[in-house]
Amino acid sequence: MTSDYVNISGFNVTGATGNWKAGIYPHFGDHCNISDNTASGSYYGILLDSSSYNTLTNNTANSNDIVGIRLSNADYNNIISNGNYNSGTGGWEWNFYNGQSDAVVAEHNYWVATTNETIEASIRENTGSVDYHPSLNEPGPCAPVPEAVTIILFSIGLLVLAGYVVLRWRRK
Repeated sequence: MTSDYVNISGFNVTGATGNWKAGIYPHFGDHCNISDNTASGSYYGILLDSSSYNTLTNNTANSNDIVGIRLSNADYNNIISNGNYNSGTGGWEWNFYNGQSDAVVAEHNYWVATTNETIEASIRENTGSVDYHPSLNEPGPCAPVPEAVTIILFSIGLLVLAGYVVLRWRRK
């Protein structure tokens, strides 16, 4: 998928196998909301590659070949409440999982945690590390209001489409 401002919510995805295949893969997708999904049995569960300003909330990614949730060249994302909440530590276990041997750079992301200890407790590493420094102290603007020019051009497009439909209807 190469789209911006997309909501991916409520899916149970499985079976995306093969190199760089993922159950959910918003490649170059910015400002997307990925929430309440289960991604399992794939090469990657959820893969954000060259994607920024996204929000990942309440997703479960397990039993995938390489990694549950992977960020690759992805920053300024909000990674919130994925995995299992642990009331003992006050954090989300497996909020982010690096199941590969390579190090993952996950800088400039918001982890819904205020201390390094809580962030580290929410990251599950296999043999590869996760570099999350620097991290954001508050959620990033993942779904900003479109610029006025975009709204105007969209409105003009709708008016042109409506005019076309009326002309076609009158010709029949």
